[in-house]
Amino acid sequence: MKKCERERHGEYEIKFHPGGGFSVYGDGIRRRGYYVPSDSRIKERYEKEGETGGLRTLLQYRAIPHYGKKSLIKGREAAGLPQKIIDVVSRDEIIKAIKEFWPEEDVERYLSGEDVELKRIVDFEGKHRRQYHAAHRAKSHKEGGSFMGIMEDVYPELYGKLNRIIKADDINKEELGSILLSRFYSGLHLSRTALLTSGDRKEKRLLRQIEALADSGLFRKAGNYTKIVMKLTGLRKDDIIDSRIGKDNARLTEELTEMFFEWAFLAELELSDFIKKGEVYSSGEMVKFSYNKKEGRADLRIGNQAVEVKTGMGNFDSRRALELIEKYAAGKKLWYNEEPLDASLVIFHQRKELYEEMFLSIKNAGINIMSYEQFHSCLAELISLIKGDYKHEINEIEPRIHNLDYLVELHEEISLRPCVLMRKGNLDRREWSHKLLQSLAEKARQLQHNDKK
Repeated sequence: MKKCERERHGEYEIKFHPGGGFSVYGDGIRRRGYYVPSDSRIKERYEKEGETGGLRTLLQYRAIPHYGKKSLIKGREAAGLPQKIIDVVSRDEIIKAIKEFWPEEDVERYLSGEDVELKRIVDFEGKHRRQYHAAHRAKSHKEGGSFMGIMEDVYPELYGKLNRIIKADDINKEELGSILLSRFYSGLHLSRTALLTSGDRKEKRLLRQIEALADSGLFRKAGNYTKIVMKLTGLRKDDIIDSRIGKDNARLTEELTEMFFEWAFLAELELSDFIKKGEVYSSGEMVKFSYNKKEGRADLRIGNQAVEVKTGMGNFDSRRALELIEKYAAGKKLWYNEEPLDASLVIFHQRKELYEEMFLSIKNAGINIMSYEQFHSCLAELISLIKGDYKHEINEIEPRIHNLDYLVELHEEISLRPCVLMRKGNLDRREWSHKLLQSLAEKARQLQHNDKK
């Protein structure tokens, strides 16, 4: 078989490249495929950066030609990397972290009734994630009461006061189910991640109520967070879990953003307040750049400018803002082809209250910002231009679209009410929207190419 042809491996198709790498195609992967470099390149990256989150993803895909599906363990084996040794966190290490995070003197004053402000348990999870999750997951720690049991042994009564323990028997399950369903139908996430990262106290209380029911055993064989929400609402698992919703919604948002810029530059829409006109790249080596001795990937590259697309219902907290600033703040950064990264633009396709606390920090770092409202207004203006000047070209698009205003409605939906489109019953419309956005972007590229002749 020629190397340019695709081979079937399990649920995926593989196209091998002469340089030793290969591309993976299949359900859930963008149309251009997912590129896996050669083993030598993977090893270079491993030696330089260690096993980062991005490298772990690569290694999962690396396993497909040999194993037929994604596997981190098989990927390490195929690439010739050492297997990771599981580092068990001891009870003493967890106790040490608790005492460092909540000093004994402060705890004694707090428990005696003095006006002392102690950090929350969710703050401990953020700083000591390894110890916190080990306390919940390791069998030996779970038998001792998980994190709550260990913390109560160190500081009796503190966990309950900080966590404001909710008793399962006191929860109105019908009312809770109604609140969750109302949240879902208004387009807000029901995932544990969304509630955990929210800055809203009401959403934190929802999380504590659900977890109290999960821990109580009131629902037989229910157990974890997702199953409890399913039991309370009657929803399916796919409607609840964050990763599936976030992934497909993010793809749609990135495709809509790419399509927008391709047509905006063709129709000469004024965007100089946000970005300069340039050729648009969305994948491959052209979107890679270096920063602080790390490798980054922009969602889009326009000329020598980077574009980061943000969407979803999760709170954009200080940790995410710092990661964004480190990656895109003004300074010496180079694209993969050694050209300088001139400027950066982050587009927030989401409610302003989710990121407004971090707005000034991002802006002061020299990163341009385009809000949902600004993008939405520009998109509506662009649609008017296209309908007036490119009616014939739009009629050639497959799949056919009878009213381009659908794109404005789609932007509002994926930005403000993503859970609605992500329901299982909307799969056909979701897939149709993917194909439409890709075809529109390709048509704009063709027209730009023709204009250059």
